[in-house]
Amino acid sequence: MTPAIRQAANEEFNRRKLSLSQIRKLIARHDTQFPPKKEEGLKIQYKILLVICPIFIVIHGLIAGRMLAMGEKQKWKEYWIYICLGYITWTVAIILFAKYFLFRGE
Repeated sequence: MTPAIRQAANEEFNRRKLSLSQIRKLIARHDTQFPPKKEEGLKIQYKILLVICPIFIVIHGLIAGRMLAMGEKQKWKEYWIYICLGYITWTVAIILFAKYFLFRGE
């Protein structure tokens, strides 16, 4: 809860002269009526796509920025983890390819 919202709520509680037990009942009722939204992670096909094709960094930056703007932090974190995993995978693959196929005699 942001400080501005907290301050507005405290002012309203003070204006109504609510007791601590009444405030707790209000909070409990609010929590049952409006449960927090469960954050979902990325789907498996997106994870695979990010590892296989991490090269389009501008597009990935726009997609991740949209996720962050929408408040989907769990998806945003997983998105960048799989992008980095894709870069690491491709880097290792290119190094191994170069070692065993391009520079055999050295």
